Amino acid sequence: MTHTDGSEPAHALAGTPPPASLRDAVDRYGPLAPADAAALAAELARRLARSPAGRGLHPSGVLLAEDGPRVVESGAAHPSFVSPEEARGHDVVPPSDVFALGAVLAFAATGRPPFGTGPAEDVLHRVVHDEPDLSGMPDGLAALAADCLAKDPAERPTPGDVLARIPGEAVYVRDRRWQVSTHFTAGLFVTWMFVLLPLFALPVLHGLGTSGRIAAAAAISVLGGGLFTLLGLWLPSDRLTLNRDGLAFRYVADTFVPWNLVEQVGVIGDGHEHKLVIWYAGDERPIEGDDLHGGTVVCSISDVMAEEEIVDLRAALAHFAGARYVEQPDPPAEP
Repeated sequence: MTHTDGSEPAHALAGTPPPASLRDAVDRYGPLAPADAAALAAELARRLARSPAGRGLHPSGVLLAEDGPRVVESGAAHPSFVSPEEARGHDVVPPSDVFALGAVLAFAATGRPPFGTGPAEDVLHRVVHDEPDLSGMPDGLAALAADCLAKDPAERPTPGDVLARIPGEAVYVRDRRWQVSTHFTAGLFVTWMFVLLPLFALPVLHGLGTSGRIAAAAAISVLGGGLFTLLGLWLPSDRLTLNRDGLAFRYVADTFVPWNLVEQVGVIGDGHEHKLVIWYAGDERPIEGDDLHGGTVVCSISDVMAEEEIVDLRAALAHFAGARYVEQPDPPAEP
């Protein structure tokens, strides 16, 4: 997800764990960008349409998971996310969740609770009697949040109404990342070293008897295999990451390619192996690789994922790269 200070993409591409909750994310990186705040609200509305949250909808209870936000029980909500009917001691009803959704949307987009902070009784008084502070929100989102925060539950939109007012392209997708397990890499090291080390050691074993050769070869294989296992576990795996801002490929370190440097991107296969290929729009080339059909090979798909995950990769490229992604990319025309 993109934050208004631009810090989240770099954070995500660096491979560090995502914030556990919306509150953590906003506290650390600032408000979400408007498109991401809208996408978050859309996903929360979808979840409310399936089942009520029941007091769980507040920034500390919204986890920003890879497959969409999750609502969990995480203690009492801040008074700013409690509906007026709850503040008056009445029962929680489905529109109460919509009120909380509007408050979460406002918090995500502005970085602050819509009814301020301070002693609980003061905040609850503002919830019941005052209008929310939605300054700084784009007009469309502010109007949606204001309707969700209506004092009368009957005047609030339903979750379906909320979805209808959010553009269809507002899709909650955090960065997508693929990598081959380090344990798989270590396994390759072990397999090859158990086969090759005794061959490399033949000159050393030449002067030994049969039993000595067997013992020495076994010792060399075990020692070498162990060392290379540790090396395979220690070395970072190759990793491919996609998000709204571009793609990153890690071989030794992450190298980031913004989408504005890319003319086309696609997956090309020959029936046996698939490769991720980009065609640069200009002379700036953050990733250098083999040439294929006039483009630059970023990586072989098998370096970062199983072949059956290519469908997922294609979908993510279509989402993040937009018109730059083509199923069967044509090489850019020669100038």
